[in-house]
Amino acid sequence: MKKLLYKPDDKLESVVNSEPQISNWKKKNRYRCCSQFPDRLHHSVFISGINRAIIVSVAYARSYNETLKAFKEDQINYVKKLARAKATCDQLKDIIEMHYSEKERLLDVIPLYIDIGPFRLITEGVRTAAVRKHEQLADAVLDHFYDKLRQKMETLNDQFLVLLDRVEQTTGNIEDMLEKKVWCRTVPNKIERLE
Repeated sequence: MKKLLYKPDDKLESVVNSEPQISNWKKKNRYRCCSQFPDRLHHSVFISGINRAIIVSVAYARSYNETLKAFKEDQINYVKKLARAKATCDQLKDIIEMHYSEKERLLDVIPLYIDIGPFRLITEGVRTAAVRKHEQLADAVLDHFYDKLRQKMETLNDQFLVLLDRVEQTTGNIEDMLEKKVWCRTVPNKIERLE
């Protein structure tokens, strides 16, 4: 234990592969591994195990290529693209539901970590980022949906107010009254169109 202690003034230095203690340790362990696996070198077994684990890791990562599309989407451009496409309210509702269902699916599908061979892939950060991205896209579409509905409601309200003003307008003579009577017959059709 005394050899492990060091003075506070001393600096910790990195260990180089060619240091005598490291070389001796490698030789000793290589001898032990080769005695356990006389037909193969431990080094090649270890490397092939790592290569197999990497192949599995890459295949697992490729299964989430669909999710990468959401990462590449910028919220502002995504909403502008929907606005240019003149998506209807029902289409926007479907898009919002799709993003929220994708968020729930990713929470169920992506684990916090995956053990593949000698590796433990920690996927919690990717999972959180993917879920957050789908939430942000859904919220951006929801804001656009809200603005679009608000604008429609304002235009409808303005049109109803115009009709109401015309109905409540006082008539000064018989000609105005006859004109208003003819106009009042068209009001139900106008209201049906507005609805």
